[in-house]
Amino acid sequence: MSNSPVRSFFVAPALAGILCVCAVGIASAAPLTLKAGDPAPEFKVATWLKGKPVKRLEQGNVYVLEFWATRCAPCIKALPHLKELSEHYKEKVTFLAIGQPYEWETVESIREFVRRKDDLMPYAVGLDALHGKGERMYDQWGPPAGFAGLPVTIVVDGSGRIAWTGMPTELDEPLQQIVAGTHDIQAARRQQEADHAAADVNSAQRESFRAMLAAKDYAAVIQRVDTLAARNPGLEAEVYAYKLMALLETDPPEAVAYAQGLPPALQGDAASMLAERDGLPKPAYEFIAAELEKALSNPDTHVM
Repeated sequence: MSNSPVRSFFVAPALAGILCVCAVGIASAAPLTLKAGDPAPEFKVATWLKGKPVKRLEQGNVYVLEFWATRCAPCIKALPHLKELSEHYKEKVTFLAIGQPYEWETVESIREFVRRKDDLMPYAVGLDALHGKGERMYDQWGPPAGFAGLPVTIVVDGSGRIAWTGMPTELDEPLQQIVAGTHDIQAARRQQEADHAAADVNSAQRESFRAMLAAKDYAAVIQRVDTLAARNPGLEAEVYAYKLMALLETDPPEAVAYAQGLPPALQGDAASMLAERDGLPKPAYEFIAAELEKALSNPDTHVM
């Protein structure tokens, strides 16, 4: 694949749209103002795409609210599990999915996505306000509960309180306890506060990396990433992008080799980062093309 500016001009926008994934729902550095035990915020869904519309959260009912998006890989991966839970608790818990539209999406395009995923979403599916078209319900639920991305799962108990917040993959045990009436809501609150405090440390680390990049201290960035990854391989997914950015400034061929050696789950985003640069060596564009082909072959991929 040629590394001409024309070719990279077309590849980069394609990857930006096709390989786009939303951040995993993690605690943010923003103030934690919505905690387990607090009353649930206003429930107001802009548009209902499927199922019986819900106007309000009724006392006496348990609700699982799932905030998701069409190109959020963890959101889509969680659908079979959420389906299983919704069917298991069919008579005891109401599951509601509230989609978060990207700027380029329309109600019709998201409705079509939901139609294709119909079997995996056997519950009511709503949609937050389109970009610039009104206030989003997510803004009153996600960030105040300590999240900076998607997916976000929030359980509201029969008293109308926030009972639990977290990732859909972590929902099994707390939901079982909430339904059984054995859930310790104060323990959930303490865990939420502890998770948020840990995320503040991660936020400070990100600020440190950004400062080093701004100062063009690329060697320090690379060394720091290598040290962190050596101590805890699980951190690679959180810090690899900083090393890739530093290598792109100092040694583009090595940057390409580093991207190619990343775990498969990270290579799509790495290819998107490479696609934003012109004048890279030929292997970079071969790598980008391969990742683009993977994205296009994914049945969950749709291009507007």
